[in-house]
Amino acid sequence: MRRLNELLPAIALATTALLAREQQREAPALSPREAEIIDLLNRGLSSRDIASVLGTSVNTVRNQVWRLMARLEVATRAELVARCRT
Repeated sequence: MRRLNELLPAIALATTALLAREQQREAPALSPREAEIIDLLNRGLSSRDIASVLGTSVNTVRNQVWRLMARLEVATRAELVARCRT
């Protein structure tokens, strides 16, 4: 029991650090265009469909999505949309 009591401050410190890190990741700052792309991804549109809606090329949309994924440190479009919901 004494050993557990010795570990409690370290556990509390680690928990606080993890919560602070999560709070930093919760609200990504998105430009209006990025928010629009995320909204269209959330609706299930493909890069081709998004390009058509935005009046841009498919490659531009793919590049924008790729940059967002890299910046927000996610691996898939689904993760990107989920990450931006928080």
